Amino acid sequence: MKKQLAVVAGVLGFMLSLSACSKPPATYYPLGEGRTWKYQIAVTTSSGETRAGELTVSNLAARELKGKRVTPQKYEMEIHGQPHTMIQYAAEDLYGVFIYAQQEANDVEPKISSTTFYTLKAPLKVGSSWDATVDSPGGAQVSAKATVMSIDEVVDVPAGTFRDCVKVRTAATIAGGKEVEVFSWYAPSVGQVKTITPLGAADDKLLMQLESFTK
Repeated sequence: MKKQLAVVAGVLGFMLSLSACSKPPATYYPLGEGRTWKYQIAVTTSSGETRAGELTVSNLAARELKGKRVTPQKYEMEIHGQPHTMIQYAAEDLYGVFIYAQQEANDVEPKISSTTFYTLKAPLKVGSSWDATVDSPGGAQVSAKATVMSIDEVVDVPAGTFRDCVKVRTAATIAGGKEVEVFSWYAPSVGQVKTITPLGAADDKLLMQLESFTK
């Protein structure tokens, strides 16, 4: 009995310490059914050319997947005139929000991730970091490190102005020893509002900005 109480007290202490330091990660990455986000996408090449596209993310009804409670998130993207659809399965635990599985259009079943990739991980304080696995510009998975750069960013995007945003820098070293950086901003009670991602060529970048959202 004493051992059980000690475990419960430890868990409660951990949760209280997180709430005392920052808001829970799910505040910045809502998993509620029916939420949708529409993003504008721009690809800027080294020659200065910009190509437009769009992405819609929709939270579907939560379900069980291999014993894990997950929220399927449907991604519908069109860029360079080419459509692409996939489903990402997000889950939440005491530490944060992570991607549990993915399912491309041609996949019969979701593919469970071999590693726990946290999109956001507590505590969300400046300087906090965690290991991550990301897709390189060439499509291969590489190890990376995500770091909270700020928790009070003001971000202006087509959907409006969002305050108290968390800014996360994810850095990885890819083939050839080149370091790439992805910057993402998350607004409380809204979700991801902006992301800047490098592409294959030296100066090519993808800019994703929130255009509209529904709760």
